Amino acid sequence: MSTLAILALSSPPAVADQPPPGREIWAGVDVSTNVWLVYSGVTLAPFGGIHDDGLRFRAAGGYGEYTYTDKVPGADPAFSRGIQFHAQTYYADFLIGYLKRWGDLTAKGFVGASIISHDISPFDTETVAIGDEVGVKGVIELWLNIGERGWGQLDLAWSSAHNTRTARAPRVSRMAQAVSWVGDRHQCRLARRMPHEPVERDRVQDRLQRGRGPG
Repeated sequence: MSTLAILALSSPPAVADQPPPGREIWAGVDVSTNVWLVYSGVTLAPFGGIHDDGLRFRAAGGYGEYTYTDKVPGADPAFSRGIQFHAQTYYADFLIGYLKRWGDLTAKGFVGASIISHDISPFDTETVAIGDEVGVKGVIELWLNIGERGWGQLDLAWSSAHNTRTARAPRVSRMAQAVSWVGDRHQCRLARRMPHEPVERDRVQDRLQRGRGPG
């Protein structure tokens, strides 16, 4: 069971003799079994409105913790014992991109730098994602306006930091203008891991990608 809340704050609507709004700020909290995360970010449109075609700058970050249990081989290879691991994780993205609209379809592409950290205790000798890594990140986001029901969305992201890959296709419902609850998520998580490595880290990486709107 997962609870996700996203608060999106955009600039107020433009009025006469004032430039259109050019920024969008979001923050979120995600809590579920064995995982909790807090995150926030900002997207800037330096030469126009946040929903207009043009250049984009994005900075985002988050922090969370998760636990998992894994079997660790003992002195006798025929026997193994279960150990609970506790992990702290954080990330930061600094991206540059472009937004283009074709009618009801909005497409965004970003590229930049990303840092992702997993601090696991006790030390997990079998995991492939531990410690800090800095890498290149690429993002593609597609939003389709489906009328009063909301938006259809497809997000694809990859970072060379811990070889992190995510693919999401949620349906976003229109609710209050300031606060949105995201539901009916249909997603595929793609992460390089050992065959026995738990899925909690996949959940963490997926949730770190959430929170962007169609601007």
